[in-house]
Amino acid sequence: MDRHGRSRARRCRSRPHPDGNYHAGRDDAPAVAERCNMSFLAALAGMACLCLSMVRHQRDLLSRQLSPGWRRGLQWTGYGLLLLSFVISLSGGAIPVVRWLGELSLAALAVVALATTAFVLRQRPGGKARSPRAFTREQVRSASRSAQTECFSPPNR
Repeated sequence: MDRHGRSRARRCRSRPHPDGNYHAGRDDAPAVAERCNMSFLAALAGMACLCLSMVRHQRDLLSRQLSPGWRRGLQWTGYGLLLLSFVISLSGGAIPVVRWLGELSLAALAVVALATTAFVLRQRPGGKARSPRAFTREQVRSASRSAQTECFSPPNR
């Protein structure tokens, strides 16, 4: 305590806000949270577009292959949404790039979980859940036979 009875703790040296509040930055917390939500939703939509632009996921989720024009459109839309997510993330808050990378990781994890769940649920009514890329026993046997003949055959000279 000093001679006037005040504590010697460091005081905020910044200029007060026009309304007299020294901590005016905390008043925009709802706006920062809203920007975080918008950034995450844009990243989630972008990741979903990029997921659906891949032929492998089209076969798994849609049971068909989209035309090259649709695939290119989904790719551009996905990249655009990821860029929008980055721009929204930069507009406020502390450590925006790190927060955006975290949101991007969570969005990718959510898309993977949703795509896996959709694939399993899509396969369930027909009986066993089997991936269209899974090999039959005959395909495995023929592949192993060809691999054995390649490995144990004498080299061509």
